[in-house]
Amino acid sequence: MKKQYTFLVLLVVAFSFSFAYSQLTPQQQQQKDQIINIAMQGLKDPYAGFQPIADEARCNFKSNTLPQIAAQYGGLGGTNSSGYKGMMSGAGQGLERQLAAMKIQYGIQNIIQYQQLLALGLNIQ
Repeated sequence: MKKQYTFLVLLVVAFSFSFAYSQLTPQQQQQKDQIINIAMQGLKDPYAGFQPIADEARCNFKSNTLPQIAAQYGGLGGTNSSGYKGMMSGAGQGLERQLAAMKIQYGIQNIIQYQQLLALGLNIQ
């Protein structure tokens, strides 16, 4: 008797889940699946899309910041000085530290957004 009762409970639970799941139209189910897939892909690599931002920052640094530093030291005839070399090195290291911090923030923001999207997709019934 106990086995029959367990089977009946499982059958009812399975039917209830199936019924709740089947209330979506095929198009709605496809959209739900797409939302979940997008969220899962985003969570796999939350840094995707950051490289163009870093590339643009480096390009801007090379075309604007470095010439400004060179102009400051060039007028003094000191582009071969240790101060000039130190300033150039420090500026480059500062840029890389800023980019690393930006990348972390970018990833955290993406993780939060993809988790919210995943929750939305999973709650669609």
